[in-house]
Amino acid sequence: MKNIEGLKNELIKLSEKRNGRVVIPICVDFDSTMVNSDYPNIVCENDNCSEILKRWANEYNVGIILDTLRGGDDLQIAVDWCNDKEIPLYGVGSNPIQNNFVFSNKSYGIFSIDDRNIGCPLKESFGKYVVDWEKIVEILEPKLKKLSEMLR
Repeated sequence: MKNIEGLKNELIKLSEKRNGRVVIPICVDFDSTMVNSDYPNIVCENDNCSEILKRWANEYNVGIILDTLRGGDDLQIAVDWCNDKEIPLYGVGSNPIQNNFVFSNKSYGIFSIDDRNIGCPLKESFGKYVVDWEKIVEILEPKLKKLSEMLR
């Protein structure tokens, strides 16, 4: 992983400003990350996910990119769920400004939270493994705080 200074420089070059501050784009998966699901049905929210993402958007100017394999009506269900939870989506399926610097099917974010990422902390819930948001906060929040301070 790049060091914090490298991430800061990348963000200054490749991100836009919102509320006078550089956006910190983060890709976040939906099933087994934001929610516990029996695809396509949503069982429940993954512990505190919506509160964490809303706080990060407010405190650190995180741009949350919904990065899911869902499509069509199932994608709309995920978007509606985020809207109902008042999670401010910066993008769906891609970073809204990434075509300014690269044309790609892969979403641009400096971090990606997905239950299928190697090294992503998981916990068992309803008989399945899902993202452990408490551990994500421990790992990622210090980096977000430092980046946010450096980008002011």
